Amino acid sequence: MVMCVKQMRKEMFMSEKRLLFILPEQPDEQDVKYFMQGWKKGTMVVITFQASRKPSKEDRAKGKEGISPHNINFQVYEPKIDQCA
Repeated sequence: MVMCVKQMRKEMFMSEKRLLFILPEQPDEQDVKYFMQGWKKGTMVVITFQASRKPSKEDRAKGKEGISPHNINFQVYEPKIDQCA
């Protein structure tokens, strides 16, 4: 398992591919900051939304239901480079 994780980290470092998360609602600001730090560093982060999974009474009144790990989707982002000849 450790070797698999090391290989994944190496491949992420060598590649410019990133994961884009598709969420059912806007996550908590604390969760956004955590993921943006990981995005900028190019490191793996745990895909959980600790602060967003149980919204407060005020957030529930605004229509937020919470972000469950089951309703998080993602797609791979890879920069496209146009080769001009």
